[in-house]
Amino acid sequence: MKKLLYMVLVITLLTFPFFGSCGEEEPTEVIELTYSNFFPPSHLHSVLVDQFCQEIEERTDGWVKITHYPGGSLTPAAGVYDGVVEGISDIGMSVLAYNMGRFPTTELVDLPHGYPSGWVASKVANDYYILGIPVMILLNAKTKEIIALPESAEQLDKLISL
Repeated sequence: MKKLLYMVLVITLLTFPFFGSCGEEEPTEVIELTYSNFFPPSHLHSVLVDQFCQEIEERTDGWVKITHYPGGSLTPAAGVYDGVVEGISDIGMSVLAYNMGRFPTTELVDLPHGYPSGWVASKVANDYYILGIPVMILLNAKTKEIIALPESAEQLDKLISL
């Protein structure tokens, strides 16, 4: 019995180095990306992009590094999308209005709906994107207050006919 235990121990100790070398190889090259942003460096969006880039580097233990180019220093505001498509930058922050005709469905949120605030406009755009369906908001044209958030065309018709 002692002999069998001794043999198992020896085999186990001899195979440990083999199993240690079977793991995935860590990347030897750092992935470097560029992020083009038209907002100036002091703008909140640029500050958040800087934090995003730092967070990515921390979470990947330095294997992914993103260089942020704020203020249109890599591509101008109207050229951010084209810059990503053409490979000038890897990531870009743009605005739908700079890309008219390219994303016709999402252009609906850019029409003059009389959003009471930027927050509401962003919420509508995000909901539209996430849900994949139009998000409707019934607003008071004078006060810009939200009257209702109908979930269907039928609900909207009922609210309008009141």
